[in-house]
Amino acid sequence: MTEVIIENIVTSAVLKQPIAIEEVASKIPDATYVPEEFPGIVFHFSDPKIDVLLFPDGRIVCTGARKYELAKEKIENVLEKLKEKGFTVEEENMEITNIIASHDLENMLPIDKIVKGLSTEDITYDSNRFPGAIYHYNDHIVLLIFPNGKIVCIGAKT
Repeated sequence: MTEVIIENIVTSAVLKQPIAIEEVASKIPDATYVPEEFPGIVFHFSDPKIDVLLFPDGRIVCTGARKYELAKEKIENVLEKLKEKGFTVEEENMEITNIIASHDLENMLPIDKIVKGLSTEDITYDSNRFPGAIYHYNDHIVLLIFPNGKIVCIGAKT
């Protein structure tokens, strides 16, 4: 049986103050800012592909990291770039906000039987709308269960 694979650890932090997004965009040319398409600035990193998003209210979100330490490092990298350009930044409350993980059971699954075996209020399956069953494990965690044996977990924080 294969292992559980961490696909993405979404990490967020909040600056203690709002930030002038337009000014950041003008001083850091390698950051992407297209306000008509997205309300924040995107800092792209490659190898591995990770994005850090910075919003005017001071929220920072890192997506694409498979380890918390790497997400933290990329957020700190963006904060350092901001400081180098003269911005006063102090972050607080860095935390994991979502972990996406996957697992392959390497066997076909009888989705109809699984749906019938679980509480109907917690699981939905309509193959015409989505190819997998959607199981609400609890208030935060959702499992996507596919007939090919793949399972995706969304919403965990640990």
